[in-house]
Amino acid sequence: MQTLAMSVDSITLDESDWLPTEIFQQILLCLSPNDPSTIPTILNCMQCSKRFYSMASFPLIWRRQYLHRWTLSDPGHEAARVTECKGDWSRMYAVRARRDIDVVSIVREMSIAHEGRLLWAQNVAKFYGKDCWNVLKSLADNGMDSQRFAEAYWAGQLREAMVRKDSYECLLKLHDDGDSCTFEEGLSTLSSFFGIHYDEIGAILDNLADRCRQFLEQQGIPLPGSPRCELGRLSVEICRWMRIEGFVAAEGDAYYRVAGNFLHEVLHSHRSTLPLSLVCVFVSLGQRIGLKAYPVNFPGHVLAWVGLSTDGDEHIHVDVYGSSTQPIITPADINRIFTSYGVDPAEYSSLLGPANTLVMVKRALNNVIASVRRPPVNANPFWFRQRVYSGVALVQAILAHNNAAAWRLNVIAVGINTLTNMHYPLDAVVALEPLLAVRFPESDLSHLKKEISKANGKPAPEIVLRRDDLTNPNYFVGMVVRQESYDGSSQQQIGIIVGWRRNGAIIEYTCPQTCFHMRYDSYSFAEEQHFVPIRCDTKEGAHVLLKALLRESENAGRYFVDSTVSNSGCIWLVPGDELRASFPDDLEAGRAWMEREDQTSVPELDLRL
Repeated sequence: MQTLAMSVDSITLDESDWLPTEIFQQILLCLSPNDPSTIPTILNCMQCSKRFYSMASFPLIWRRQYLHRWTLSDPGHEAARVTECKGDWSRMYAVRARRDIDVVSIVREMSIAHEGRLLWAQNVAKFYGKDCWNVLKSLADNGMDSQRFAEAYWAGQLREAMVRKDSYECLLKLHDDGDSCTFEEGLSTLSSFFGIHYDEIGAILDNLADRCRQFLEQQGIPLPGSPRCELGRLSVEICRWMRIEGFVAAEGDAYYRVAGNFLHEVLHSHRSTLPLSLVCVFVSLGQRIGLKAYPVNFPGHVLAWVGLSTDGDEHIHVDVYGSSTQPIITPADINRIFTSYGVDPAEYSSLLGPANTLVMVKRALNNVIASVRRPPVNANPFWFRQRVYSGVALVQAILAHNNAAAWRLNVIAVGINTLTNMHYPLDAVVALEPLLAVRFPESDLSHLKKEISKANGKPAPEIVLRRDDLTNPNYFVGMVVRQESYDGSSQQQIGIIVGWRRNGAIIEYTCPQTCFHMRYDSYSFAEEQHFVPIRCDTKEGAHVLLKALLRESENAGRYFVDSTVSNSGCIWLVPGDELRASFPDDLEAGRAWMEREDQTSVPELDLRL
């Protein structure tokens, strides 16, 4: 026992004796990038000793954390970081993290004050570029369930504006060169109406292509590069795999579903879709597998041109939409279809070859317009139709050939107002102003500059004072209310008052599938509507309702900066400076009401407008 004790006493705690470098680094490599404690753990290790610092600075450790946190980077800024940090991933991580902190601070300022908001947004887009996309997405995704919903709203709006800026630049290049981008990239520009960037769509297509390749290998289908590769058999099997995955031909009313025109919707949940979208998926898979695949601007519906080489004589035409019955279109079928459409034989060759991306994007735009206009028009929410119409108008204007055409200028001017006022409050300075400066000569910009100036300037508020009203209203901006259904049914809708007048209120409603505004002072039945404040049974229940309300509401973060729940279960959203300028008395009215609700339970207010 004495010998053992002496041996233990003689042991020193020199970490070099008990943990090999390779094992220590492997442990740190196993730390999950998704765990928020991972980075603090690595930093704590670096502070233990010089040797621990050296081991924890292992490039692969920090490279893994870096690439997981920042999936997107601005190419110019990234090259500068590599040079400045001399390839040290830990230093690059620190530099990038500081940039994220700066962006978060700017977004916080944007959410609080209207003054200077557009300038901040413009500077972030100019000086940070794609470097800030990940942190903006994180703020937008994680903030709607918390008190920072205003920050989440403006972070989302800023990121979406930057996405559309990229898409508009892509369309400008496409205007000058019809094949300046791939088919999938060109079609993805339409998804920018909804803030979806091509990089996100490309990542999904990469994953689908890997799974399709695995399927083909399991089926024993020779792939391109093999002398046994057969174009027809390979194309048929790709179509079969797409049908297994749910990419099938839409029929009936589903054929005209608007979502089927947007690639991000097709890849996620609307896989029963129209020919052009199916061909885009097929072409994207084929190109990743090694085929030469392109869309064909065929009459009727789009086909796919498939070959093993672009210049080779061997190629086939694939009808992806009709692949369940006849995937390969024969020359006899082609002649019969051309004859039925009355196509001039001199145009056969131009209609059978690979179509350029510009032609296909224009065809996609026509499909979108046809889908939105198809009765019943009200099948799509009003805000959705506004967003699609304004987006399509802008894209068509960008792709028009006559740059100085007066109608183009008017279309863009209308688009600026619609986008700014309805859905895209930052697009005027982030996406459209740089676009116009590049595309139009100074002589044609006077009208457009006026419109952008309106969008950039702080609008003069229409001031509504409670004490000046003939009747003292019992409602105020930010009050969460419920209203009975118009048709007399028991269904009730919940909304937020975002403005009011003596004979009506502007209510933002949130429903399971949509969010829309209604101006009741413009309807004859306004006086008959009945609104009462929401009172939940418990304060916890009110918080649950508030989170659901913020998730469903499209514009709550634009008008409000905070929220509060009373002891009686009432909910009030604190108006931002934009609403406070128009309704200067409502802030104190709301605070006083919540104080009363915290002290005692009062009878429900009768809000007959």
